[in-house]
Amino acid sequence: MHDVLDTGRRIYVVSTGTNEIVEFDADFAELSRRRYSEAPDSWHLNCLGVDREGRVFFSAFGEFEATRGYKKSAVGAGFIRSCDDNENLVTGLSQPHNVLFHESGLYVADSGSKRVCRADGGAIRIQHEVDGYPRGLALVDDVLYVGLSRSRNVELGQSDIRSATVLALRKDTLDEIGRLSLPADEIYDIRYVVHEGRFAGLCRDVSAHGV
Repeated sequence: MHDVLDTGRRIYVVSTGTNEIVEFDADFAELSRRRYSEAPDSWHLNCLGVDREGRVFFSAFGEFEATRGYKKSAVGAGFIRSCDDNENLVTGLSQPHNVLFHESGLYVADSGSKRVCRADGGAIRIQHEVDGYPRGLALVDDVLYVGLSRSRNVELGQSDIRSATVLALRKDTLDEIGRLSLPADEIYDIRYVVHEGRFAGLCRDVSAHGV
């Protein structure tokens, strides 16, 4: 299970290993199951997003036929696709993650090319190169927060990060504002929690379950 999306009416779950997106109602009764390939983890479906019209989209590394075929050739094969009509919104990506819609456009972590991109009308308009494997996006006011990892999927250079890092970028220009290094190798996602009390409750729940 790579991602979960709650639209308020439906809950969508990504099963990367089986190349599936499963749709549930609010009580987790299964409504539909879309399977895109038979070979385990061939497409590497990963993240979900919903646009202003309520359409659900997913990101994938590519339409590969073999298990983890993206390990050999993922450059430009990735895409963001609609769950409803199976049409591509953005193509030519490399190991994309995170489908974050906003009134200013679509943000995506193009992880394999070490870029953060903002797209509009199906085309990338602005991009920002980073010194790590971007994965995890959160938009708060005018700031886009980006997670950077020391990834196993791409080779990092001598000038790249030595530990996981959170970047703060300007929403409109994607210029860097600041960064924070973390004592870890990877970041899988970033979430913004509005209320401090709710965040404290989440921390207690996680601690109680030993995670």
